[in-house]
Amino acid sequence: MSEWETWSECDTECGNGMMTRKRQVIKTPVNGGKHCPSMVQKRACMGTRCPNYPGSALKETAMLLPASLASNRLSNESQDIRHNLKYRLSKEPVDLDSKEYCVLFEVMKATKACRKVSEYSLLREGERVCVRCDTQVMRQSLGFRCPGHGTMDRATRWTVLSAPHCHGKWVRLESAGQQDGHSCPMCKKGAQFVFV
Repeated sequence: MSEWETWSECDTECGNGMMTRKRQVIKTPVNGGKHCPSMVQKRACMGTRCPNYPGSALKETAMLLPASLASNRLSNESQDIRHNLKYRLSKEPVDLDSKEYCVLFEVMKATKACRKVSEYSLLREGERVCVRCDTQVMRQSLGFRCPGHGTMDRATRWTVLSAPHCHGKWVRLESAGQQDGHSCPMCKKGAQFVFV
């Protein structure tokens, strides 16, 4: 057998795909010789050239906290658990308050650990959850969006910061910015979680 050729490019531009490589038979078996091994190998790959989402959106993992831990952030910042986290705010003057938004996801997979804590019981297969992207979490390098906000119709990963054994996959269904003072217009009860 010849040496393996180099791996091909991923066969999809966005999402799960396949890469292949081949080799050739140099000397065919004769007189009951050993059968030639496989001439093609395949391996999984992830296409990251998704429309409207720069490179890493499919690879990002959303870090979450319950919205109840951030609900009093405007009245008392010392109570906000995220106060101790490192923020990457732009030094350029940008009106970020008008850029806050929410994302509606449908949970595709969730570990059993999520069921053990009542705050995370919504994170189970088939449930729809709203996650708010607050200004403190937005990154300029991502176009003033929150890391892990997913891509439409593609599964991405999430994990709960305060309960690392609670994690899974979800699909982004909808996204909306503030309307009439409400940061989550498509969520009847408001956001259940916030990006960190």
